[in-house]
Amino acid sequence: MRYTHFLMVPEIGASRLNQTLKKDAQTMPFYVVFDNRENRQHYGYISCQQAKVRGIFSQ
Repeated sequence: MRYTHFLMVPEIGASRLNQTLKKDAQTMPFYVVFDNRENRQHYGYISCQQAKVRGIFSQ
């Protein structure tokens, strides 16, 4: 697993972590969003940027 970004999600006042999961030659994006108390708010097998485009953080 490789951490690629740990940035803010201003829409919900949270921190996000983009990861690249790797198994053998295959890779897959994965993101996790934490609130200011470090509780998990959102996660998925897409990049955080894709989640933002899909409007996941505005729900």
